[in-house]
Amino acid sequence: MFVLVYVDDIIVASSSQEATSALLKNLQSDFALKDLGDLHFFLGIEVKQLEDGLLLSQQRYAMEVIEKANMKNCKPVDTPISTSEKLNVA
Repeated sequence: MFVLVYVDDIIVASSSQEATSALLKNLQSDFALKDLGDLHFFLGIEVKQLEDGLLLSQQRYAMEVIEKANMKNCKPVDTPISTSEKLNVA
């Protein structure tokens, strides 16, 4: 079981629904809890449920950063590096 806590948000992930239910029932005795359903986005991480697990991605967050920096329409460019140079500690 994983319990992630950030300020006033709690995410519980477990392979056992019974264990999750027991934990949430215990927490509800001391705290007001609200179940927001399946997790989709948390701290810049997008969560997609697949048949065999979860897919975590920051693509949406990265696109938001690019948009805030007004770089959405910028063209990508390669940054070449010499393949013949030898690197050493100076």
